[in-house]
This record gives sequence, C-alpha cells and structure tokens, in this order.
Amino acid sequence: MNDYNYLEQVTNFCKLLPDLYTSDIAVTVTDLEKHLVIIQPKTFKFNANVNDPIRKGGGHERAIKTKQTVIAKLPTELFGFSVATHSAPIFNEETGKVIGAISIAISQERESAIMGMASELLSSSKTMETFSHNLFDSSNKLSQKSNDMNSNIAAVTDEIHKMDNIIGYIKSVSETSNLLGLNASIEAARAGDAGRGFAVVAEEMRKLAINSKESSVEILKSLQDLKSNINDLISGIQEFSEISASQSNQTENISDESRQLNLLSKKLAEFSKEVL
Repeated sequence: MNDYNYLEQVTNFCKLLPDLYTSDIAVTVTDLEKHLVIIQPKTFKFNANVNDPIRKGGGHERAIKTKQTVIAKLPTELFGFSVATHSAPIFNEETGKVIGAISIAISQERESAIMGMASELLSSSKTMETFSHNLFDSSNKLSQKSNDMNSNIAAVTDEIHKMDNIIGYIKSVSETSNLLGLNASIEAARAGDAGRGFAVVAEEMRKLAINSKESSVEILKSLQDLKSNINDLISGIQEFSEISASQSNQTENISDESRQLNLLSKKLAEFSKEVL
C-alpha cells in the first residue's frame, strides 16, 4: 500500500476517535510537511488549518524525527485549562518508513476542575481538623472541670446532711426549753408564795422557748430553701457534667473523622496532580 492510501486510511479512522473519548479532544493528522486533517474540539480551538505547515519543534515534528510518541501539555493560559497532547509517528508497515504523524489533544477541563475542588477540599479539611482539635481540647478541659465540680458536689452534699442535723437540734432545743419552762411553772405553782421568784424564771424560760421555736421555724424555712436551691444546683451541675462528657466523646469522634477527611483530601489532591 502506497503512502497516500495509507494516510487516507489513517485519516478515515481518526474521524471516529472523538466518539471514543469521554473528554473533549482534537485530532490532527499530518504528512511530513503539512496538516492533512484537523478535527476541532468543542470547548477550545487550535489555531491551525488544513495545508498549514507543521510547526517547528512541535509535537508532530518531534514524533516524526524521533519516531516515538511525544507527550506534552499546553499552557493553561492558552485555553483557561490544561490540554494534554499525544503525538505519534505514522509508519507505513509495507515500506517501513515514517510518512507523517497523528496527534490527539485532550481537554482536561473537568480534571482541572476536580483538582481545584480537591485543593479546596484539602484546605477546608485542614481548617476543620484544626477547629475540631481545638474543640476537642476545650471539651476535655470542660470535662475535667465537670469532674472537679462533681468532687465538690460530694462535699456540698455532706454539708446539706449537716444542715438536717442542725435543724433537728434547733427543734429539739426549742421543744426541750418549752417543756422545761412548763414543768418549772407547774412546780412554781405548787410551791405557792415560795415559788414566785422561780415562777418568773419559768415564765422567762417559756418565752425564750417560744422565741426559740419561732426563730427555729424561720431558720428551718431558710435552711430548707437553701437546701432546695443547692439540690437544684447539684442537679444542674450533674446534668452539665453528663452533657460535657458526652460532648467530649462526640468532639473526639469529630476530630478523628476530620483527620480521616484530611488524609483522604491529601490523597485526592495527589491523585489529581498525577492524573493531570
């Protein structure tokens, strides 16, 4: 088969290539001097026409001279995204000669977008990892404070029990004083005139008992209110302690997930660079 017919077959085959790629591609076929076929892509356009001479130092010329496939990347500035070119020499197997070159330029717009998203994801995951680490440290400190507060709660609970004892003692003193005053009045009445002085003392004791009882009631009410408030405070602290412990566990899980996300983001970014 002569060179002309061989190039014609290659040209016909090249027209099928755009349908075989998912990415947008350009296909060019040249002989040893000029472009024979140019299939323009949809999203970018090569500044070349049929019968234009092949560019000095370009992929076609290098493929023809080296008789090897030449892979290159066009600057992103040309089209706004990266374009990879693969140029290969065309051999006529019957004559054993290089008779031209074929080049495929592949748009990497989607790949560039993926790499951009991977970079943004990596940046966001780093920020999230730092934030979650700080949150985890804060939660640990909060949990520690809660544990300290729990220790204080035990001491406060003991003091509340002491309040109960004090209240009981005040009531006991009041009742005893009242009983003593009453007994003293009875004995003073039995003693007649001889017990008048003692009766005055007994009356004062009863007044003291009554006053003590009234005071003890007021003290009892105040202590009971205080006890109720302290119990409410203890319940709130215990609930806060449970929440902070749960939050600490959750933030630890978030921190672990953030580290995993950061690792995956790094791998995605590295893979994107390799692809491009």
